[in-house]
Amino acid sequence: ILFAVALATASLVLSGVIDGVAAFGVDASLVGAKDKRSVFVARLDFAAAHRWSVSHVMLDPAAVQGGQSLAVDDAGRAVLVGTEDDGEGGDTYLWTFSPQGAEQWKHTLGEPGEQRGAAIAAGYDNGLYVVGAFEQDFSVDGQMQLVDDVADAGDGFLLHINP
Repeated sequence: ILFAVALATASLVLSGVIDGVAAFGVDASLVGAKDKRSVFVARLDFAAAHRWSVSHVMLDPAAVQGGQSLAVDDAGRAVLVGTEDDGEGGDTYLWTFSPQGAEQWKHTLGEPGEQRGAAIAAGYDNGLYVVGAFEQDFSVDGQMQLVDDVADAGDGFLLHINP
């Protein structure tokens, strides 16, 4: 299932969820894991030739989750925002890759309750802008406290992150 696509210089970056393994193009390595659900990120050129692909096995294979939005910044880094369910609620994650597909970092906004990353954009300031929803109070790296002000109702968030 494809969830997101972003344009990069002379290429496309795709994200989605696969059950089992998949290959992107004839010369591509397999991504995913046998009998497991994985989120993937793949970069293809405009002729659909494989450049690189990576995957991450999900914690809860029954949950519908994965990368919800992709962005590519001016440096060519691909950034994915998504939600991973650990059985106690969804946690928003950010996952970045170099233009060559090397993982640069993965950060989870995991606290009690649900946080769901919905979209991401790369800013001209080299920062990342993330929007989503949350159901309980949570903080981001101890720097920002987001407060759910209505019982049993979610609130939205906008985060600016400098990776």
